[in-house]
Amino acid sequence: TWNLLPGTFSTLDGSSQFWSAGFIFFALAVSPTDPSVLLAGVWYGQQNTTGLYRSSDGGITWQQVFSGGRGSSIVWNPANPQTVYAAIGENYWPANNGIYKSNDGGLTWQSSSNGIDPSLFPNSESTVLTICAASPTVLYASLPGISGGTLGVFKTVNGGANWTKIPAPPASRAYEVVVHPQDPNTVIVGDVTLYRSRDGGQTWNNITAGINGTWTFGDYRAFSFSSDGSTLYIGSDGGDFKTHDATADSVSWAPLNDTLDTVLFYPRSPISMHP
Repeated sequence: TWNLLPGTFSTLDGSSQFWSAGFIFFALAVSPTDPSVLLAGVWYGQQNTTGLYRSSDGGITWQQVFSGGRGSSIVWNPANPQTVYAAIGENYWPANNGIYKSNDGGLTWQSSSNGIDPSLFPNSESTVLTICAASPTVLYASLPGISGGTLGVFKTVNGGANWTKIPAPPASRAYEVVVHPQDPNTVIVGDVTLYRSRDGGQTWNNITAGINGTWTFGDYRAFSFSSDGSTLYIGSDGGDFKTHDATADSVSWAPLNDTLDTVLFYPRSPISMHP
């Protein structure tokens, strides 16, 4: 069961609860050590209220901690709850677009985009971040273009101090990205096609279809690994799929749609595993 949280993001006025608040959520992340601490990336329609919000009481009350751009992605360092990364991606007010890092649990933020051409961010629809749990100084960022294509896929190995552009997968917009939690060199990206790299993004292979004949449809909206990395789940316009072969030479897919009443996971709906 679900309960609507009171406060900033709802006005509790019946059937219009969500829209009457005016906020659209693009990212939501929970502290790895304190489930009452949350960060939300939202868009409101006004520059001063769009940004990042933080709650320390399980979402009952919220404090705005960054303004001037839509929070499009948030990832916590699982080994250090004081370290958080956020991407700001905003078509309307692109001045603050970029990657930011917090060293105090999301209370304050500093730019962490060194190595990424700042002219790319205003042309990116939504910067997406992913962090490796076993090597939390390794992160990947994808910048899908507003008009299609990929503006760049970037990697840092020093916690965001510097980013390096890596070869983008062919014929993919890299709209979603996830790194293996135990292997920083295994990363999955996808939009209409699903690609995997096992060498830190230097080369890519197409894993849209499994060797067992199962096709994962395309238009990928959500990726999530189990905490030990043994299982990769993906959500797409064709439903939900899983594989135990994320690091193997060949990949087989299993559909998980037999008991689902829907075949569309959209837009950017996150799949999450209990840590």
